[in-house]
Amino acid sequence: MSETRNAKLSEATKSEVKEQKEAIIKASTLYDKAHNGPSGTQFEVGVKFYNIKSEKLAFDFFKKAAKRGNAKSMNRLGEMYFHGKGCIRSLSRAKSWWERSAELGNQKAQNNLKSMPIE
Repeated sequence: MSETRNAKLSEATKSEVKEQKEAIIKASTLYDKAHNGPSGTQFEVGVKFYNIKSEKLAFDFFKKAAKRGNAKSMNRLGEMYFHGKGCIRSLSRAKSWWERSAELGNQKAQNNLKSMPIE
């Protein structure tokens, strides 16, 4: 009975590892394209790295794209500062990036500002 269970767990683990490897390959291919590419591609790369738990790399790409005016990246950067993912937690920086994103019409950033705790 336990051999069957171990075999199922082993197959699940192999599947997870395979998915992670595929995600890393996709992210690294996009990384090469996005390093100096359009802000939209930089945002996509940030999302890919975030999804595979490479928070520092995600933060770096969101910041690149945000500095180039990408509202989605500004919002994500605010979220990362708010939660301290890939960076040191900073409510003031989170608020600043959310304000910039909200000014560009990003609804998620507007909602984040409304639900932000009062300092």
